[in-house]
Amino acid sequence: MTEARPSADHEPKKRKAWVVAAVGTVVVAAAAVAVGLQLTSDDDTAAPAPTPATSSAAPAAPEPTETETGSTPAPSALHGTPTAAWTVTGSSYGADGTDVRLAAPNPVGTTNVAGTVVVLATPEGAAVALGVDGETGAEVWRHDLGAGLEAEPGCSVIDDGSTVGCWIGADDGTFTLSMLDTETGEVEQTVVLDAEPTYVLSDRAGTVVVSVVDGAIVADAFDPDLAPVWSTSTEAGLVPPTDSYGVMTAATGRVGVFVSGASALFDRTSGQLLTTSSTSALLLLPGGLVRDVSMVDGTTTLTDLTGRVLASGVGGAWNVPGRLGPLDERPAAVGIGTQALDPETGEPTWALDGDPAQVQATVIGGIAVVTNPTTGAPLSAVEATTGTPLWTSTATSGTVQEHDGVVVVEDEKGVVGVDPSDGAVLWSVAHTPALYPTSFPGAEYQVVGSTLVTSTTAGDITGYTFAP
Repeated sequence: MTEARPSADHEPKKRKAWVVAAVGTVVVAAAAVAVGLQLTSDDDTAAPAPTPATSSAAPAAPEPTETETGSTPAPSALHGTPTAAWTVTGSSYGADGTDVRLAAPNPVGTTNVAGTVVVLATPEGAAVALGVDGETGAEVWRHDLGAGLEAEPGCSVIDDGSTVGCWIGADDGTFTLSMLDTETGEVEQTVVLDAEPTYVLSDRAGTVVVSVVDGAIVADAFDPDLAPVWSTSTEAGLVPPTDSYGVMTAATGRVGVFVSGASALFDRTSGQLLTTSSTSALLLLPGGLVRDVSMVDGTTTLTDLTGRVLASGVGGAWNVPGRLGPLDERPAAVGIGTQALDPETGEPTWALDGDPAQVQATVIGGIAVVTNPTTGAPLSAVEATTGTPLWTSTATSGTVQEHDGVVVVEDEKGVVGVDPSDGAVLWSVAHTPALYPTSFPGAEYQVVGSTLVTSTTAGDITGYTFAP
């Protein structure tokens, strides 16, 4: 399945349907409309656990290529050599063709520090959430979600990996959302929702659930015990009835939701609807900045908390993953297309070479990692505040993230680990992500604790552990 997606902005990868950051009918995790909630409890008895297939073969890893040295990275478990330690297949949990998928990652990119990988299996129309040991692939717990008749079930990691939210629809149109302890599978809270989940976000204040109802973006907040706090909705018809894609962002006391070309920003504490758009992606950056990416002509505008426009131009806004440091601190640099900007004033500071509509940059600490997926140019990095070149890697351009001190690049062939200090390729793992026609919609990679997990084009899930 090929996913509909907007033009040239370097945002987190969009996933369809159940993938919470992608799960539910749209992309990522869960919600309720008017939230007619009922708190219930649940107890599950573990069923016999199938034994995952294991392998000791290590995937081919290119030799590191020495380039100009930049800053020294922190020690990382991902600096070793990856070995395919285990594989889980659908046939372990049902008939041939049974679907197994990873629980979607936290929609705002928080690092998953758990030692347990959560998998959703759907044998014969039922839905089972499974906890799999990240080192061995052994099943450590199982939770039966029941039979989902109205919509596909979904699971999403909603914090730092210690909790996972799973939901399933019922005949009456309601959806049951269960919060499970990731290490034990124990049900912590359960709530019945009135609408199908789209996004779920948890923080110290509780949980925010987002859904789409009659084209309206609906956000409902709950306290840590899943008692309702506030509910807010945009006007009906804001979200067009198209193939679903989107992303969720959070920073500086606000929550941003982008779904199928429409956006809304909410105040996290009060639920006040701050602004909406039916023609652009409103995405939050750390430090109180908003990037408004037009779905019409691709123009990007950066504003601050007061609505003051810092800059506007052609090209995608530079990506700043939420997992990188405090969300209230502004990044070392921001940018649009090839132009770097001062994050406080919006004044131009330095520029990259290339076509603004193609060049993408991701700010990781003090460096800006530069890619051009359109041309397949080599990955490179510059100093974020000055634009001074640091290195050029043998890795090719792709989607860039940071995991445990390693720059991880996903392209159409695989996942590659790159040393941020010098651009050396540390390892590579074959993998075809969901955005490519040769893949299936659940194909992705995640880093769970110190394990790299991929879901393949065949629908299998493989865990890679790292030896020093």
